[in-house]
Amino acid sequence: LTDTNDHPNAFEIFQRAHKIDSSISLSTVYRTMKTLEGNGAIHRHTFSGGPSRFEQADGHHHDHLI
Repeated sequence: LTDTNDHPNAFEIFQRAHKIDSSISLSTVYRTMKTLEGNGAIHRHTFSGGPSRFEQADGHHHDHLI
């Protein structure tokens, strides 16, 4: 997430990670995102009932336009 300018969902993160390491599974991504969210390293956003989207918690406030 540090190298992204978007707010990817778990499947998009999986696709990007899988290109780097084909042993990474979608369930690994879900578990990792849950852990990172619990540690305060990332933020989860849900827009209009769509899939949750994630971003790095960098401490800077910004708005989301949907």
